[in-house]
Amino acid sequence: MKFVITGNVRKNKGVYFGLWGFLIFALLFWLSGFLYYYINFGFGYESLFKYYFTDVDFPEKISIKQVIENVHINLFINSFLVFIILSIFNIFNYKPSIKLFIIVATSISGLLYSISDLIVYYLENILILKPVLFLAFQFFVGLSLFMSIYGLLKINSNPNLKLLKLNIALFSFGIIVFFLLNVLLFYNKIGFCVECVKTYYLGSQELYTKPKTLEGVFKVFYPHLIPLALISFTLIHLLFFTSFNKTLSLILGVFGFISSFIDNLSGLLIRYVSEVFSAVKLLSFFLLELSFIVGFLIVFVFSFKKEPV
Repeated sequence: MKFVITGNVRKNKGVYFGLWGFLIFALLFWLSGFLYYYINFGFGYESLFKYYFTDVDFPEKISIKQVIENVHINLFINSFLVFIILSIFNIFNYKPSIKLFIIVATSISGLLYSISDLIVYYLENILILKPVLFLAFQFFVGLSLFMSIYGLLKINSNPNLKLLKLNIALFSFGIIVFFLLNVLLFYNKIGFCVECVKTYYLGSQELYTKPKTLEGVFKVFYPHLIPLALISFTLIHLLFFTSFNKTLSLILGVFGFISSFIDNLSGLLIRYVSEVFSAVKLLSFFLLELSFIVGFLIVFVFSFKKEPV
């Protein structure tokens, strides 16, 4: 992350071509976003209504679990996407007022679009908000992407450290919201008691639920390995850019990594080793949440302090 502070981009060929690679893939992701949105939601009222309420004549809301899970995934992806793009955008010598506007507008539109499913779910009469937030988010992400590409081609580097700290603060806020939603998702899917965890994985004759299959458990375990490692690494990295105690920063980051790994692994252990791991699952989940929420809250608070990032 050193290059986003020093701005030494063109002299470092590895970083320069690495940035080109990322921006090209980010541009493809951005363009694909229009098709992805159209396939899932469409751009008309009827297709939106059908997605959220299944049938026009006999409307019935989709499951809140599905809504929270969608928000959970979108918030994680969009938070990292926006954070990285804006960190690159901030390198280049645009006017501070323009940088400030784009950083704030992109971050806020990204957060609102990411949680738009929840907003629409509870405020049924404003379906139009979904495409409006999508187009606003796509506009600002596209703008920051194209300005970053132009900057890489034509404009000298001049990173604004205050705006970098603001970007870090906004990213940290988004991740805190992500982990708070994670609590809500866990509660809706599993529950906050050892017996709930046991029932979720091992099934229940009384509730007529079947045990989780290896395929079902592994489909959760496998895709969470990299994101959990990524967010643990990010937390440690950002904590070390603050003036917060380095030893405590390392402890928080490592604690988050270990607890998240145990939480992820414990589903397999409950199903195929022993139901005793139900308590381990619950404890590791709460430790994971505590570690990351406290850690990113520290990053958020210290981002507004006068000490250098």
